[in-house]
Amino acid sequence: MAFVEGREMFKTIRNSSRFALLLPEDGAAAAEAVLYLLPVRRGLATDWVRYTGIELWARKRNIAVVMPEGVSSDFCNMVHGMKWWDYLTEELPEYLKTVFGLPEERCFCFGAEMGAIASTKLGLICPEKFAAAGAVGADFSRISRYALGEVHDHDMESVYGELPVADEILASGDPLRIAAECQKAENLLFLNRSDAGVQQIVQACGRSICWCDASAEDWEGYGNCLKEFLEKVIDKDAKK
Repeated sequence: MAFVEGREMFKTIRNSSRFALLLPEDGAAAAEAVLYLLPVRRGLATDWVRYTGIELWARKRNIAVVMPEGVSSDFCNMVHGMKWWDYLTEELPEYLKTVFGLPEERCFCFGAEMGAIASTKLGLICPEKFAAAGAVGADFSRISRYALGEVHDHDMESVYGELPVADEILASGDPLRIAAECQKAENLLFLNRSDAGVQQIVQACGRSICWCDASAEDWEGYGNCLKEFLEKVIDKDAKK
């Protein structure tokens, strides 16, 4: 399996950004599925490879893995910053298709902490692109609590703006709000019961839910949860 580290200038974020890829030995087009593996806050593109067994697990399944960076953006179009959502959903996939020949079929996403927020939003907003979205180690209530003035965070001010937070920002950035307003769809969410606000997501989202049984408190836990996602979700999807 090829491990690729890249850096490219992207128009949507008006800057260069690093990413890492795991690609099948027969080339990206031979991948039986594509997994977008999203980072923790200020995480590096190589973190999932360094701290989990994803390379071995991806090789076993002949899947491609995309690991972008997103600094502290929550992969949002920031009020005071870059358009990370447009980068993640539009420019990066098009770039990977053009440069590496990465297929667009059978896509999945998974993330921890900040990446879990972004992965959940991908599953809710883009059900036609992602067959399933996995999220562990997330605090889904954090954005709404910031909007209420209960959380004080300079990074969140850059992403969501100063108080009071604009309604359109919450509508596009807060997974609790998105879950309450999204249309029902047939894709799947893989969630951890202990994450703050997860029951509100489940009650509102109109999606099938697969529960993560592993503990998600650190990188060891995130790796165990990812392995469980591969076994319960991607392997099961491959047998359809």
